[in-house]
Amino acid sequence: MPQIYRKVNQWSVHIQETGDPFYSPRSELTVDEAMVWFTGRSLETTTIPTKPTPTGFKIWILAQSGYCLWWLWHVHGKGPYGLVPQAWPAPASRAVNQFTWKDNALVLFLTTVFRDGEEVIRSRRRPAGDSAAKRAAREVFGPEVRKDLPVPKPINEYNHHMNGVDTSDQMRSYYQYGRPIRQGGWQSIAWNFLLEVVIVNSYLLQRWVKPS
Repeated sequence: MPQIYRKVNQWSVHIQETGDPFYSPRSELTVDEAMVWFTGRSLETTTIPTKPTPTGFKIWILAQSGYCLWWLWHVHGKGPYGLVPQAWPAPASRAVNQFTWKDNALVLFLTTVFRDGEEVIRSRRRPAGDSAAKRAAREVFGPEVRKDLPVPKPINEYNHHMNGVDTSDQMRSYYQYGRPIRQGGWQSIAWNFLLEVVIVNSYLLQRWVKPS
């Protein structure tokens, strides 16, 4: 493990292990990357121009509805650091449902959870714009602005639960440390990630247990 992560890893493990008993996650989990802002010198920083935080330390997070359950440091050339390879048995049925879904664009899906033909009814808004895909989608709506349409269940689940890590990023931005850190990248991870995760997770637990 790179030295910059070793300096905060004990605290990181303690936070994850301490928070684990307080939250029992549902099945809709999100795995995604998050960026911790740091522009000082470090071999471990990553630049992703399309991210709101383009340069910093990349961390892989398992989250649900903004609550961070577990996370792993991203190490160049290794990906998420700390994974323990395990030989999981293949599903007995080896059944993988493959399908395409045409909305505003063509979406390809693979799932081992949902069966073919599972649908839910959702109110959809008629798409705007002049692209060929959107013009074709508008034909289904006719003169109606909104219409109840069948949607494949895996698409519906993805649309409603895909932003677990993004929600966490947004909420953490409300409680930023605020002081620029240009030396000692581990301090940026400690103050701009770990402390913010503790604050947001504590807030979410309080809100879910006592909504008022």
